[in-house]
Parts: sequence; structure tokens; C-alpha cells
Amino acid sequence: MEYLECGKEVLNILENVGYKAYFVGGFVRDYLLNGNINDIDICTDALPSQISLLFDTSLKGIKYNSVIIKYKGFEFETTTFRKELGTNDNRHPIFVETKELVDDLCRRDFTINAMAMDKDLNIIDIYSGQKDLENKIIKTVGNPEARFTEDALRMLRACYFSSKLGFDIEKNTFNAMKKKNYLVQGLSMDRIIWELEKLSKAQFSLKGISYICDSGISKYMSCLKDGIELIYKKKIDINDLEELLLLCFYEKKSELSLLGLKAEMKKKLENIIDLAHRNKNNRYTHAVIFDNGISNVLKANWLNVKLIKAEDNEEILKAMYESFPISRLSEIDYKITDLAHDFNILDMKKAREMIIDVRNRILENKLTNDKKSIIEYLNSLYN
Repeated sequence: MEYLECGKEVLNILENVGYKAYFVGGFVRDYLLNGNINDIDICTDALPSQISLLFDTSLKGIKYNSVIIKYKGFEFETTTFRKELGTNDNRHPIFVETKELVDDLCRRDFTINAMAMDKDLNIIDIYSGQKDLENKIIKTVGNPEARFTEDALRMLRACYFSSKLGFDIEKNTFNAMKKKNYLVQGLSMDRIIWELEKLSKAQFSLKGISYICDSGISKYMSCLKDGIELIYKKKIDINDLEELLLLCFYEKKSELSLLGLKAEMKKKLENIIDLAHRNKNNRYTHAVIFDNGISNVLKANWLNVKLIKAEDNEEILKAMYESFPISRLSEIDYKITDLAHDFNILDMKKAREMIIDVRNRILENKLTNDKKSIIEYLNSLYN
């Protein structure tokens, strides 16, 4: 609880010089649910320039009047009270500063996120967030259609919180999602992916997916639509974004380029999908496991199990990998350069083929990884 105690000190420092300050948002929600503390957010009527006179700070989102307070080894995202004046694009509200906490709370997305707490841990709960926590429901602050029109991402966030907490989405909020689902098509793909990444890691990920589909949001998710609906139809539990995207693009790998993923992530997903298609019986050679890595092979195995009901060979594949005497080519007790000396092999392509042959036999435990044994084997083939 040291984090919380330091947070109280931050509030005290702000209040002692005349400012209002409260804990807000997800911290209050999670504290009331289970006492867990991950990140502590603070709201205050002090401006970033005034906060910086009192604490060591770094910029977080200065255009939103938000800074990071660094205090006794802890960080507190701190934002000046603000209220919204509408939006021009169903995504980015126009903010103005305010001196009142109530103005800041009324602009928040859901009642369970619209509570504040003072330094004495007294709860300010204007919109009955505690009651909704008790009833395990997700409900917007105010008119749900208006809230989703202000920011269409809130519909995906409702699905995320359902997957995170296992809560139901309140009836009027859900009906508004069905009416406003088309607004999702105006969201950038990177924001959609960001919410799906959090959702896919959550304990009740399939519940979040079900709300995306039942609300009709999935219809407006571009190249993700078919995959999201397939996950829902087959009731596939997912554990991370990687699994979600593998399921979405198993039959249309080329469309991964539409997501704007980092090159490394895109390449990894393409490799796993290729592995799954080339090995639909989930039988992989020692060489394939070595070249592609056990994690990628296991994901390909999982993908075929989920989508085409292939035999699950996870334990067999793990045992094969664990039996490998070497983990990289450089560990072979014989080098390509040795081939030039011992066998006068100067063609590098031929030399590499010979070393790969040696590697494969070592992986399959048909050849001992020592120089003498390798030379004897090569002698039997090439002399």
C-alpha cells in the first residue's frame, strides 16, 4: 500500500497550497472491487505549470493538460479538471478547463469509471458507480447514445470492460450500441487494435467478443469482421492479440497489411499462418521446429486445432524440442570452413547443405555432436 500512501501525500501537497485534488477513474474502481492498485490517476484544478512548481513532472499529454508526477519512486498521471464541448468527428471531444470536479466526472464514459476519492478515502459517487459495481453492470454516464456519438470508441471500451470484469452491459447502454454501431467504421484501425489487444488478454475475452458481435459492431470492423464473428460462432477462448489475429487472418493472410502492424509482428503472424497451412495434420519435423522456433510451431498447432479440428500435438512437439542437443547452428562442433579443409568443398551453397544435413541428424539424435563423429559421417557420404 506504499503506492497509495504516497498518493495521499501528493493530494496533501496540492491541497496545502490551495488546490483541489482527488484520486479518479480506474484506480477508484479497482480499489473498490478488490483493493488492487496498478496505476493511480489524480484529478486537480491545478494547471500543469502549477503542478510542475510543486513536483518533478514529465509531460504525458500536455494538450489535454495532463502530466506525470514523479514522487518517491512512484508515478501519478495527473490531469486538470476539464469538461467537454462536443466533438466534430465522433472520436475527439473538445476539452476546456474547469474548476469543478463534477464537470470532470460527468464527461467520463461509464459510471464505474466516474467516481473520485479524496485523501481520506471518502468516495464521491454522483452517478451511482458503486451500485453498478455491486450489480456488475456497465452503464454510461448520462444518455448512452449521446456518449457514443461523442466518442465511438466508448462502445469498444464497454466490450473491453465486460471482458475484463465479467460484467454485463446495461440494457439501455447495449441498445444504444446497436443503434450507434455504424460509428465504429470511423475509428482508426490502430485504436481498434489497441482495444482488442486489451480485450483479448482479459479473463472473460469471449464475453467481450460476444458483445461486439451481438451489438452489430463487428459489421463495421473492416477486415476484422469475419474473424471476430468466427471466434464468436466457434466460442474460441483467446489469450492475446496474436491469437485473435491468427484466427482472423488464417484464410486471408494478405489482408494483414491493412492493419498497419509493426513489421516484426506482421512477419511473425504470416510465418505462423504459413506453418499451419503447410502442416494441417500438425506433424512437424525436427528441422521445422528448429528453424521456426517452438513458440511459433505451437501457435500453428493451436490454430489448426481451433479452426480445422486437427489433432493436438502440443505435448509431442514440446518433447521433440526439449530433446534437441543444440539450440542454434553455431553450436555444431563442425563449421562450414572445416569443409574446405577436410573435403575441399568451396561452393558455399553446397557447404551449407552439408551442414544442414549434419544439423538435422543431430536434432534427430542420429548423429553425435562431436567433430570426429561428424567427419566420419561426412566421409561415408562424400569421400
